Amino acid sequence: MAAMAADSKTVADGLLAGGETMPGLAAVCTAAKTILDDVVHLQLTASDVTVAGARVAKTLVVLQMCADNANKVQMDEAAERLVAKLMSQLNDLMLGFQRHVESFEASGWLRRKWGMLDHGPRLTELDTAIVVCLRELRLAYQLLDDRRVASLLDAQKYELEEAMLAQVRRVMQERSLDEVSASLVLSEDDEVNTAVAKAARVPRDELDAELGELRSRAGAGTGNPQTNHDVVEPNVSEGIPGKASLIHKHEIRLESIESEPFAMGSVGRLHRGTYARNCVAVKLISLSGLSVSRRTKLMGEFTKEMTIMLSLRSPFVVQVFGTARYQCLILSKLY
Repeated sequence: MAAMAADSKTVADGLLAGGETMPGLAAVCTAAKTILDDVVHLQLTASDVTVAGARVAKTLVVLQMCADNANKVQMDEAAERLVAKLMSQLNDLMLGFQRHVESFEASGWLRRKWGMLDHGPRLTELDTAIVVCLRELRLAYQLLDDRRVASLLDAQKYELEEAMLAQVRRVMQERSLDEVSASLVLSEDDEVNTAVAKAARVPRDELDAELGELRSRAGAGTGNPQTNHDVVEPNVSEGIPGKASLIHKHEIRLESIESEPFAMGSVGRLHRGTYARNCVAVKLISLSGLSVSRRTKLMGEFTKEMTIMLSLRSPFVVQVFGTARYQCLILSKLY
């Protein structure tokens, strides 16, 4: 991998030295070099890292072929605009690739990957989009559709991502959960994490370190993941004294929850669920994409609401059963 990365960076340096033979070429090459450096550093983490590196290397070869042919192709204004648009798209896709590869770096990366499945384009989707973009560039620069070009544009398989998605689909079907909830449940399952890591050829010592990280979080009472961009926060109530204990005190486990809400609010959605053989309303509060200060404020409001509703005994007030471990929910009985 190191040798391939070095060769690919040489290609990128050559393209940069050749000037702007293609619009936006410098930005794409710079992003490619950054990814290749990260790939070399993280190549022993999981097979998805090296596969991503291979796509970047193939991309640079195609761009070199296009650049070599640039002087031989007469483009009108419309064609030039198309190429500029494609190169801009390619740069955005490479930056997406870069974020995914970087996410393997810090400890706890395996847990974070579950949170990234439903948050932005996946590696497989980015890879496919890059190939589509390169195919259009090939046509614009009139490259032959020979065996070599075809091999550079072949589809690639991201084994970790594929194994995780298979597990998510299984849990969604078995437990009637939506994709986000299923990912959160699976992120703390040692057996599942071991299986997906094996599929992606994660080294044993790396897997042991990641499982140790998961257990230490669970042991510290911080095992309720919520997604925030490409970072998974350890606990929605972490750092809020007194409020975490209230949530944990009333924690229950749902038997089922419908994936589609039957009502929407300003900060939550209502889903039908089952608890203790009762049909209950499940108030799902999403913390995705919120800043730390906004999450803290929302958790404070959530806890205040719980405190009031738990203390009231009027028949005109809904009955609150508790909070669910993974989704941070308020449950009330449907009559």
